[in-house]
Amino acid sequence: MVTFNALRQTGRFLTERRIRFAGLEFELSTLLWFAVALAIAAIRVSAGRWGMNNYLLFEGIIRHIGQGQNIYWDYWWEYDDANHYGPSFLVVIAPFSILHPIAGCFLWVMANAAILWYAVRRLPLETKQQNAILLFCLVELSTSLSNVQFNPMLAAWFILSWVWLREGKLIRSAALTALGFLIKLYGIAGLAFVVATRKPWRFALGFVLSLLVFFAFPALFTDPAFVWQTYLDWFESLQVKHAKNLNLADTDLSQDIGAPGLMRRMFGFPAFRDIWMLAPAALAMGIPLLRLWLRKPLPALGYSIPALLMVSVVIFSSSAESATYIVAIAGIALWYFSLPAERQRRLWWLAAAVLLISSLSSTDLYPSWVRKEIIWPYAVKALPVTIAWIWILVDVWKEAFGHAEAAGLQHVE
Repeated sequence: MVTFNALRQTGRFLTERRIRFAGLEFELSTLLWFAVALAIAAIRVSAGRWGMNNYLLFEGIIRHIGQGQNIYWDYWWEYDDANHYGPSFLVVIAPFSILHPIAGCFLWVMANAAILWYAVRRLPLETKQQNAILLFCLVELSTSLSNVQFNPMLAAWFILSWVWLREGKLIRSAALTALGFLIKLYGIAGLAFVVATRKPWRFALGFVLSLLVFFAFPALFTDPAFVWQTYLDWFESLQVKHAKNLNLADTDLSQDIGAPGLMRRMFGFPAFRDIWMLAPAALAMGIPLLRLWLRKPLPALGYSIPALLMVSVVIFSSSAESATYIVAIAGIALWYFSLPAERQRRLWWLAAAVLLISSLSSTDLYPSWVRKEIIWPYAVKALPVTIAWIWILVDVWKEAFGHAEAAGLQHVE
């Protein structure tokens, strides 16, 4: 029987092991992280147009907007699928688009892995805790990178925004929040970080100014009036996508893998509306965050708040898919491995469930029929993550109402 002590011994080996390579010494977690990214990048570009499909879609945004074409149309002759990122995504993809597609795609995959690695290394935690977070996220990283996705970078932005805010670098933090919002609407969740600063108006000013700059950035490639129309097209495309995600008869079940999706699929309520869950969830999160906002002096805060938001933006989105879960899993890892050892010991079963059921269910370690007949149709991937969200929410309440020390939470000033 697998015990916590056995898992701890394995974890200690993985998180403390260092490897010498080419005359240099690396953390084992770092070596595995970039080895996986490098292998996936090579596989994607070697597969040609099919393997680089999402990158070609991203790269095509600049070309189509420059030609005055709707960037949310289905350009099936160029790539599969359609774009659903905001026009400000040009800020991110522009440097890669000037390269040959093979070089651009390869560097895009590596950049997504590198920025998330950097964000974790910036956390004021012990090296072995950082290593544990990286190793815990490795499966989800490979899933997202295999789809040549942007989500690892978005996860990094949430973490860096929190780190910079706690360091007093409010403009940087606000800028990442603004850009995340203009690319994926749920990036706005980063605004909740303002409860952790004594200078909220500086953060707000940075957010507004960054919003204006990033909003106008696409005008460098086309007419300003067309930029405005493109934002309107974006909102329309999101509404169409949302409706399609909820229609179980018109989807491949790869979307809507979240908490509301659990109710529709696993518990047999196809007419279940997102708002029935989103409203109480927003209230449950809003009350402790408001309490933190009002508390004087500001209490020392750990990682429950960024973790809660990172999980929330995934499990309460109808567009949640396997490749999106790197954001939620990184949030859970951030929360769990920052806890004191005693609380980790008590909650090891939750971390194991998230890893074994949520992360590994997207891999070939599960038989194909299990994935197709159970995991996907019933949104099983969301279940352990939703349970973890409840635990994190409880910690946020304890922090907000002054019971953090009694709960054994570990804080970072």
